[in-house]
Amino acid sequence: MVSILGREIPQTLEEIIDPKHTALVIHDMQNDPCNPETPQYKYMGPIDCYTILPRVLKLREAARKAGVLVMYTQYTNQPEWRSTSDFQIYKMKEKFLDSNNSPPQSSVYGTWGWEIIDELKPGKDETQIFKYRRDTFIGTNFDIFLHGHGIKTIVSCGIALEVGIQPTAVTASQMDYFPVVPKDAVSGRHQNYMDEAMKLLERTVIVTESQKIIDAWEKSSTK
Repeated sequence: MVSILGREIPQTLEEIIDPKHTALVIHDMQNDPCNPETPQYKYMGPIDCYTILPRVLKLREAARKAGVLVMYTQYTNQPEWRSTSDFQIYKMKEKFLDSNNSPPQSSVYGTWGWEIIDELKPGKDETQIFKYRRDTFIGTNFDIFLHGHGIKTIVSCGIALEVGIQPTAVTASQMDYFPVVPKDAVSGRHQNYMDEAMKLLERTVIVTESQKIIDAWEKSSTK
């Protein structure tokens, strides 16, 4: 720690992601976007969940061992697009107006496609945040839950970097959290958008590698 303006400010990654005040948030690793057989996957195109899965699993294992709070987000829709905003429909209007190839419903609350993939099923005491917008803070109890557990740092992994992780991390930085993104444990659907999102994150939040996070947590658990 370093004293600045009378405040104790962390300097090292180990201090920033101290298990006592850190949450690992696994974003949107659900069947609909991750399984190649789902209508959403076939319509929207591939999203690489399974290349990053081993690193996400290692992060979760290290988090659990170190006593880090583990949370999961689930992108959530209501049937017949009832929870989708007019603006979102406007942005996709050409797709909705194409009667021969209109978007399939996906991530509908309570369906198999909405559920988290089997490899990452939450533990009985781990929290799931159901979100209706890309940014996890909007319209959810995410911030309240974090404050209730004394969380200062959010480590975000999973999908999709350019859609949900980037806006959530940037909002976190504006809400006085320390946002950390392990760049090798996030993925998305469009590489050019992911590249742009990562450039923004490197300027605005803390970007590191998953093994550095794991090493810090393992070191803290041996103290």
